[in-house]
Amino acid sequence: MVNLLFQVFLKMHIYQAYWNMDTNTKVFGDNFLQYYRPLCLFALHYLKDIDDAEDAVQDCFMELWKRKEKGFEVSGLKSYRVRRILFTN
Repeated sequence: MVNLLFQVFLKMHIYQAYWNMDTNTKVFGDNFLQYYRPLCLFALHYLKDIDDAEDAVQDCFMELWKRKEKGFEVSGLKSYRVRRILFTN
């Protein structure tokens, strides 16, 4: 019973933290959750190593976040991510 209550509390805390985020952070988080797995599978096809594929995708998202913080907008996010992964090597 205590474990179940803790899980409910934790979920409430996570949801509250999510709704208190600024819009850019929410969009980035949603984008990450939506595209991380497909991009890892795409990268794995080319890189042939799961660790390298995950690193490439994480680097891609880190670069997007850094650009956003500097005020640079990236148009064509899908093509940007694909190009970034393809030219990782």
